[in-house]
Amino acid sequence: MFCTSLELEKKRERQIALKQPPRYDKTCLKLSDQEIQKQLDKQVPFIWRMKFESDKSVTIHDLSHGIINFEFKNFSDFPLTRQDGSFTFIFANFVDDLTMKITHVIRGEDHLTNTACQAALYQAFEAPLPVFWHLPIICNVEGKKLSKRDFGFSLRDLKDTGYLPQAINNYLATIGGGTLDNQILTLPELARSFDFNKIHATGQVKYDVEKLKWFNHKWINELNPQELYDQSIEFIKKEFPQTTSIPRDTLTVLLQAIKPNMTTLADAAELLRFYFVRTLIQKETFTSHIDSAFIQQIATVLAESINEVAHPEMYMDKIKELAKINNIPVKVIYTALRLCLTGTLGGPTLATILYILGESESRIRIVYLINEITK
Repeated sequence: MFCTSLELEKKRERQIALKQPPRYDKTCLKLSDQEIQKQLDKQVPFIWRMKFESDKSVTIHDLSHGIINFEFKNFSDFPLTRQDGSFTFIFANFVDDLTMKITHVIRGEDHLTNTACQAALYQAFEAPLPVFWHLPIICNVEGKKLSKRDFGFSLRDLKDTGYLPQAINNYLATIGGGTLDNQILTLPELARSFDFNKIHATGQVKYDVEKLKWFNHKWINELNPQELYDQSIEFIKKEFPQTTSIPRDTLTVLLQAIKPNMTTLADAAELLRFYFVRTLIQKETFTSHIDSAFIQQIATVLAESINEVAHPEMYMDKIKELAKINNIPVKVIYTALRLCLTGTLGGPTLATILYILGESESRIRIVYLINEITK
């Protein structure tokens, strides 16, 4: 074909204006041998196209859609080469698959129409067609095609925010059309359990970050202590450079303590913030979370139990006993303790927090709170 891009565009615009399907009109197919040689002698750039016989068709087997028949009369002769002599993706991809004897071609639903071209090439070469599976398009929660503006579009996004490769593989396998439900499976297990005979067809799949978080949380809990340290340490160092002076064994123990509360690896830094930063709660902040009617009782319970703080389990038992005696809900005491020890309302259990901080640091924070709310 010797038509220029400009000529093709003009033809396309005219076809659209006449409400005709925009496709190549086979102009160069009508050239005589002499006309072709004349163009070659002038060194006019050209490309090769695959000729579709309008009275023929090709049939493929698709795992999602079943048997699909493509009538060639509905398709335009497609390019096999570019003007610089290089090959188009469609042709190069076909040659790769053919020479490697690929049996299953798996790709996105949006490439379904391209499959007609590749199937035509298989037919022209009298080669057996592979089985195709056109996967549903991954969309955001609004049902729009996933784009760079959506979180998690790239693997770099996910890696930088602390998602494990195992979790990503597991999640994608679940939403990809198989029937794996919510099973936590390694890559080899996923490969063994995937059943190509149980494929469901759908036009789109919603990329649910919350579900991915669930898988990531489960996979974090599968990591052994050393793996968790290796995977999390850079996130902690980035937030707290002083981490380099803390023994590996100490950090390994700390990470095991917060492990059940981690959704992503990046959570490690925030969950351990109370260890690196002493947050002394001011009265105004405290009363924004605690009913001021309980302040005196809280101070009494904390003061009377302070001598047990070296023994976290005994300390928590004492808190429960004194809460009952002072007629204050124990959950109010727990909230007060969590605020004064960590500056937050979430995180590990109170006993775990006391173990992490140790007797001296725990006492400093509790005494500070007692003094702050009673002044």
